[in-house]
Amino acid sequence: MFTVPTQVAELQKLSVDNLVKVANVQLDTAKSLVELNLSAARDIVEEGVKNVRTFAGVKDPKELLELQAAAAKPVAGKTVAYARSVYDVYAKANAELKEIASAQKNAPAGSEAFVAFVKSSVSSAATAFDQVAKIGKQAYEAAETNVATAFAAIEKPLAA
Repeated sequence: MFTVPTQVAELQKLSVDNLVKVANVQLDTAKSLVELNLSAARDIVEEGVKNVRTFAGVKDPKELLELQAAAAKPVAGKTVAYARSVYDVYAKANAELKEIASAQKNAPAGSEAFVAFVKSSVSSAATAFDQVAKIGKQAYEAAETNVATAFAAIEKPLAA
């Protein structure tokens, strides 16, 4: 049988371990988003410089329109891929937080109140990540639809 001080010590250790896990998930998520944003910014700058160089030598307006339409396709594809990557980052974080919450079932006896608190905290964080992931998914779907519509509008006059 556990003594009260031993139970308290185990409960404290469990709480610290779980809070560290939640903090690590949040830090890993932030790191992934920073890396994703830096990569996207680098791609935007490189693509922009390439396009400026290409457009600088064009003399015919129709050719310029064609080049702009051709240049927009990779940018639109990268935008959709970026939205998908953001969604994936948040979905991964949400899954990790849910895993932490489900691991609470193995807590020592007498720790029910604290486990409920930690579960509530993790659940709140998971719900927040869930909401952001849903928003990311909606943005991804909207971007995909808008890109398709935009290309249809751009390509129609060029085909004529």
